[in-house]
Amino acid sequence: MDNNNEILFDYCPGKEILHEPRCIFLTECGHVLIADSKNHYILMVNEKKEIVWTYGEKNNPDFTDHRLMYPYVARELQNGNIILAEHQANRITEVTRDKNIVWYYGNSPIDETSSPRKNHLNGPNYAQELPSGEVVMSDSMNGRVVVIDRAGKMVYSFGSSPKTHFILNYPRSVQVLKDQTFLISDSRNDRIVEIDRLGNILFEYGNEGNSPSSRMLKWPRCVLKDEDRNQYLISDGFNQRFIIIDQDKNVLAEIKEIVYESQAIPLWDPHSIEKVQGNQLLITDSGSNIVAIIDRSGSVSWMYNNENYLLDDPHYATLSQHNSIYIVDTNNNRILEVDLQSNRILNVIEYVYNKNNEKIKLNKPKWIDIISDSEMAILDSQNNCLMVVNIRDDKYPEIMHITGSNICNSRWACRQGSSYFISDFWQHDLLKVTFRC
Repeated sequence: MDNNNEILFDYCPGKEILHEPRCIFLTECGHVLIADSKNHYILMVNEKKEIVWTYGEKNNPDFTDHRLMYPYVARELQNGNIILAEHQANRITEVTRDKNIVWYYGNSPIDETSSPRKNHLNGPNYAQELPSGEVVMSDSMNGRVVVIDRAGKMVYSFGSSPKTHFILNYPRSVQVLKDQTFLISDSRNDRIVEIDRLGNILFEYGNEGNSPSSRMLKWPRCVLKDEDRNQYLISDGFNQRFIIIDQDKNVLAEIKEIVYESQAIPLWDPHSIEKVQGNQLLITDSGSNIVAIIDRSGSVSWMYNNENYLLDDPHYATLSQHNSIYIVDTNNNRILEVDLQSNRILNVIEYVYNKNNEKIKLNKPKWIDIISDSEMAILDSQNNCLMVVNIRDDKYPEIMHITGSNICNSRWACRQGSSYFISDFWQHDLLKVTFRC
């Protein structure tokens, strides 16, 4: 735009090419450099809106060289190379126009997906070359700014002193088992893991391969242990499947597609899985916006279908005691209650009210817990809180309890008594909060 707010250039090719631009940079020759975090690649377009250069494989994220994981910034350097900051690969990389890597700062692909993970960077979202040739970067989830030289030596740091390593790496689902141990889907480490209260590993599955590409699991989003059968129900996100394994790690079932009215529907990005009546499973697939009840072979007995309330990125669903299903419709910033028989919407929660009668809009809710007919816990990820809400008046859901600001973009929680164990996605840890009446 110019000084008169006249648009001089716009680029809107559609989500297939440009899904979530995080940063734009005008290069020396007048090209526009764009970091597309959702498509996991960098693109450069000229004034004719033609793509003249890309880096990374579009919509194919990975930690290996020449592939990206949520790039947040791309800038041209003085020498014509490009510097990148990858928010979920925790690295800063300089590449040439020939796509050769000059140097990087952070973990190698194997180190990044191994436990414990060294904490060089945690969620960097910006990097820029200084006149001295050194690089300043925002190490956002570690709460600091860092300056390094081209040899990878830290020359300056301002902010907090972070942990040296993490045992967990982007944990998502958490379940407290009958023996009081924790079962966690440890997404970045490509594993599910059972640990005791001291952090000792009792069981793990998924990351036995020597490299990330040879592992059994790829970014598992959810695991639920069926303790009656001694089986693990796993949502294997990036492998686009659900699997069921036993205690000896034998794969008992693999579901890569579901069958609805004789039509096979491939899974795209399976998220949650929950046991319901009999041998049935309630699942969500955020990539294809599916919420369904299936058997353990993938046959659908019920599927959400309401054209007046289309879903966008549903992360979680759970069955109530009154033959209804609550759906966490994440990108629509709402929670739906739907009748199981008719698919009719019974309730929509988009706003909650605090004690001062202030109206608060939900912002990317990820998980809920139906405590009783009148109480629901909502994990509202972008509002960075877990809240317990009185839902008796469906027009005025009121916050009864709410956590402080120490929860950052969390994905899951598990209730035990009056406490919740929360998987702290960005800080790679478990938190315990207790609400007092």
